[in-house]
Amino acid sequence: MARWQIGGATVDLNVWRSSFDGFIAFNPTNQIEDDLPVFLVSQKDATLTGAELHLTWAFGEIGGWSVVGDGGIDTVRGSYDGGGAIARMPPAMVTLGLEAKSPQMRVRAEVQSITEQTRTAAFETKTDGSTALNALWSWRPVQSNDRIELTFEGRNLTNEDIREHTSFLKDYLPKPGRSIRVSLKGSF
Repeated sequence: MARWQIGGATVDLNVWRSSFDGFIAFNPTNQIEDDLPVFLVSQKDATLTGAELHLTWAFGEIGGWSVVGDGGIDTVRGSYDGGGAIARMPPAMVTLGLEAKSPQMRVRAEVQSITEQTRTAAFETKTDGSTALNALWSWRPVQSNDRIELTFEGRNLTNEDIREHTSFLKDYLPKPGRSIRVSLKGSF
């Protein structure tokens, strides 16, 4: 991992490669049980390679609010040593966010984009990409006490059809559509 401080920005970079002896492999049997495909589990040697890049930029103070922008991209690729793509590898993901904090409030908006996954195992189907808009507002009603916090959070506000390529059920069960969460946190 490498980290650089450049003015008001922090850049983190992590590049990795791992080799596995006996990586768990799922092999199709072409059988169906309870309307779901049946797989034979075996072990194969495999190599996974990935990279993560994250940037945080402190814009400064604006009217008593500390404003920070951030962005990140991560990707991973996996192959069996004898050839062939590993099933259910996550596609690349890009996240861009903007956050403002005051002593009692925090507001955040982010866009998360997942690329289309076309590098699939022989028995898999590709997974379409998607883009979700998320937002958060939290409030600490007692300025001198950060133990109580009320939060409103909206996920997938554009109600995008999002499929997780890593899920066995991706063709049957999408991620939740538009959702709103309200929480009250108290710690002692």
